Amino acid sequence: MMDMLTIVALLIGLGYLAHWMHVRRCRSALAESEREKALLLADIKVLRAQVDRFRLDQEVFGRLLAILPALSREFHRAPSERQIPAMLLAAAVSTLGQRQALVLMRRRRDADTAFSVTAVAPSDCPARIGTSVEVEHRDGKYRIPAVVLEALGLDGREPWTLEPMIVDDEDVGLVALASSGPTSPSMESVVRVMADLGATALRSAAVRQRFISTAQKDELTQLLNKQHTMRLFTEELRKAQRQGSRLSLFMFDIDFFKHYNDTNGHMAGDILLRLLAQLVSEHIRAEDILGRYGGEEFLLILPGASAREALLVARKIRDLVAEYGFPARDCQPRGRLTISGGVAEFPAHGTATTALLRAADAALYEAKHLGRNRVQVAARQAPDKAAVIEEEWDES
Repeated sequence: MMDMLTIVALLIGLGYLAHWMHVRRCRSALAESEREKALLLADIKVLRAQVDRFRLDQEVFGRLLAILPALSREFHRAPSERQIPAMLLAAAVSTLGQRQALVLMRRRRDADTAFSVTAVAPSDCPARIGTSVEVEHRDGKYRIPAVVLEALGLDGREPWTLEPMIVDDEDVGLVALASSGPTSPSMESVVRVMADLGATALRSAAVRQRFISTAQKDELTQLLNKQHTMRLFTEELRKAQRQGSRLSLFMFDIDFFKHYNDTNGHMAGDILLRLLAQLVSEHIRAEDILGRYGGEEFLLILPGASAREALLVARKIRDLVAEYGFPARDCQPRGRLTISGGVAEFPAHGTATTALLRAADAALYEAKHLGRNRVQVAARQAPDKAAVIEEEWDES
């Protein structure tokens, strides 16, 4: 009988034990299921964030691709390299929707970390164009210190993405954009594309400008050639006509230049022309236009200057030339190298380029006739007949 009760008790105990173990396994399985559910939800959250990021990146790249043709045309039409940073910044801001952005250009070729602000957003930012900026450059990466950003009136707390504009293996500038959240590889990729676009535009503009400059310059003297000089003369004359302002021109040539060439050779004559062009270029205003008119003849256009003011400039140039130590000047008649010239003024001596040039040329001819090393001013009363007023000049 006892044995039977022991067996029943044992069976009941085993039953409870089996039940407890089953409940524990169920609870463990439930806990594991909850953990897996939490991990799955976390994975879903990450996946949703990645999908959202991918969708956002897709939109950004879509906007970038959409503006590329128009942006390329704008870059191609840019009159000079100076316009490109502002165009690039506007495109970056509109494409990425960033509130703060900078385009920096290197201040000097030998300065590794010294840049200057060439474009900035927002437009009301205290940072002025040309402001010097010191960046950090480590391990091939650029970084703008927060204190520098704050000094420019920008938020130094936000993460910034910086990518260099590389032209001919040289970092000539930086495109910098602030992020509203953590930076991402896609953000860096887009900024990299914008920087590459800017570099390509800068390179193209530089090549285009060199080509234009070459086409506009006289090969020997590096002054403006006659064609471009006349084009600028026409533009300045039209401006003077619209504004009712004055404009003068000084036409001059080298006295006894044929004698100089015959005595010293044509190579020496070429050197003389280059030296004279350099000398005159160094003593005129930035707004004045100096070109080689032909042979040994030069044309200086002085916007806003009266005939009297132009005469003072012409006298100064004449004296500089007479006193300069040109090679073989002692072989020239009177033992020095000199110039003669004529001055004409708009509107006193003509209202068209041909009339003004004719007046200045007649005054130049008269200066030659009166003994050279002289400057003559065309007569007001008869510009078309090329009458002249003599300048008081002591030949001694």
